[in-house]
Amino acid sequence: MHCKSADDNLGECSLVFETNLAWSFKVNFFDTTLYWCNFWWEENGGYQVFKAKRDMDRCGGTCEYDVRSDGIYGYNLAAETYLVYKWPWS
Repeated sequence: MHCKSADDNLGECSLVFETNLAWSFKVNFFDTTLYWCNFWWEENGGYQVFKAKRDMDRCGGTCEYDVRSDGIYGYNLAAETYLVYKWPWS
């Protein structure tokens, strides 16, 4: 996977099953902070993993996702998972 924002490039990394990648940042004054990650599984796919105006209330300060074979799942404040992005090929 490869994650970045307009200001920070976190680089490419490989994650094995049931491992995590974490980073922290502060949302800018205008609430326009955006992080984008590209995932390579069976094919290329990308998802905006953090978009300030969309995710600040949903995540409660910590956004967590599960990347699965059918798409990306997010957690709500009750720690329940739900599909937030379906892979185009699944």
